[in-house]
Amino acid sequence: MRFQSIWSRNFRSWRLVGSFALVLPCVFALFTYDPAQSDIFPPCPFRFLTGFDCPGCGTLRGLHQLLRGNILSALDLNVMMVLTLPYLGISLLTVLAADFTGRDVVRVSVPAALIWGMLGALILFWIARNIPVYPFTVLAS
Repeated sequence: MRFQSIWSRNFRSWRLVGSFALVLPCVFALFTYDPAQSDIFPPCPFRFLTGFDCPGCGTLRGLHQLLRGNILSALDLNVMMVLTLPYLGISLLTVLAADFTGRDVVRVSVPAALIWGMLGALILFWIARNIPVYPFTVLAS
C-alpha cells in the first residue's frame, strides 16, 4: 500500500512538471509569433476546406491578442473563446492544485440540461458567425 502512495505522489509531480513543460513553450510561441502573420501555426482545416468559420476560428489569434493585453481585439476574433476561458482556466488550476497538494478535486455535478444548453449555444454561435448579414458579421473571425 505504501508503494502505491509513493508512486501516486511521484506520478502527480511528474504530471505537473510535464504540464508546465508542454504549456510554457506553447504560450511563449503564441506570445512571440502572431498567428495572423506567422507560418508556424497551421490554418483552420474546416475553413480551408469549406470557406466557413468553425466555432474555433480566431482562437489562436485571439489568444495572442489576450497575451498582449488586447481584450477587445480578442473578443472581436472569437467571443466564445474569451467567454469560456475563465472556466477552462479555473478547471486547469484546480487540477494542478490537486496534483500539487495531493488532495482530490471537489467534484461538482453539472446538470445534463446545462451541458446540452452549452452545446446548443456553441452550434448557434457556429451558424450565426457564418450568416453574411450585419448583426451576425460581427461574430465572424
